Amino acid sequence: MAPPPCIGIDLGAAKTMVVGETGEIVRNELGGHSSASLVGFSGDERYVGEGAVAQLATNAKNTARIGERLHGRSEGGFTAFYAGAETAIADDALAAALLRNVGSLAQKTFGGVQATALVVPNAWEESQIATLARAAAAGLDGGVEFVKADSCLRLAYEKRHATNLEKDETRVVAFVDVGRCSASCVVCSFTTEESCILASEASTDGSYAGTAALDALVYDYLLTKLPKDVDKPTKGSKKGQRLLNACERLRVLLSTMDLAKVTCENLGDERDVPLELTRKELEEVCAPALKGLYHLLERAKMGAGMVVDAVELVGGGSRVCAVRNCAGEVFGTTTFGAKMDDASLAHGAALALATERDARKDVWLQREALVAAQSRTHENTKLLDEAKANLDKEEKAAAF
Repeated sequence: MAPPPCIGIDLGAAKTMVVGETGEIVRNELGGHSSASLVGFSGDERYVGEGAVAQLATNAKNTARIGERLHGRSEGGFTAFYAGAETAIADDALAAALLRNVGSLAQKTFGGVQATALVVPNAWEESQIATLARAAAAGLDGGVEFVKADSCLRLAYEKRHATNLEKDETRVVAFVDVGRCSASCVVCSFTTEESCILASEASTDGSYAGTAALDALVYDYLLTKLPKDVDKPTKGSKKGQRLLNACERLRVLLSTMDLAKVTCENLGDERDVPLELTRKELEEVCAPALKGLYHLLERAKMGAGMVVDAVELVGGGSRVCAVRNCAGEVFGTTTFGAKMDDASLAHGAALALATERDARKDVWLQREALVAAQSRTHENTKLLDEAKANLDKEEKAAAF
């Protein structure tokens, strides 16, 4: 019987992907390819992943966007009315709940997991990695490793596509990854023998922080376009969240059309407000953020020091036409590859772990033996505790 695989987990700002080393995607409870990076609370119940999506619409105050919190897009601590009281819940505890949920799905999918690798965004600071490490220790079983996102993209591309290169051919690929709360660009060189990272840049100064930055700019713009008899909602309020959701829907629609129209429900006093935005307006409103992205891509291009042969776009933000135009202007192309998908980061993390395992089999065998011994020790301790508890019950019963 084949041993269980290594898995990679990409806990993104909006959704979490789990992929095995062979590329198989772990599906959520509803059969989808990803789980929402959400944890919600209602009464005595806790909702995790896809189960919390409905909570976000009806009970946003008590729903944590844990992906965004880890990426530094949320200020202050998270509190929720849970089990009859207002409760402060740490980010590592929220992330642990999500990791426990997706880890359990992986266990069911593969019949066990050998080890887990978590994707770490290139721009993360030590404090963010430490929070994720605490969450992994509490939410996942077995060994856990951390792999930088640029290495994940390199390994995923190498596994899937570098094998068809001609002998002595060198292909230089730029990966532009635009997510909800971050943006990065890594340029890699591939041959039939090896691959390497030539340059890696990520948004660290807030000049461009993914589609959340675009939505925030559109939000401020739409406030000026609301009817005069509709009060401007404050950010973070229920009405503010409805308007922000409308901004996101407009941005998504403008990926495929020049004019987008949506209706924001209950934005006024029991009043639905129609909203519209053109692609040209989106580009003009988001110009400050796109300028930051342009400079990020320029730094990666200059740092690589080689002509880029292909550009691969990764992340939901890469579907925004203005983002694609920006990447095309920097790298001098209007054609982008379609070889990477939303599972690429998690798959690359799993491959990094599998590569280490295959290169150091003796160490991994020792690790597995240690984990098994710890499991047996834990089970023996549990049996002893149960036996002691039963003995105490018998002694108390005899005393009466």
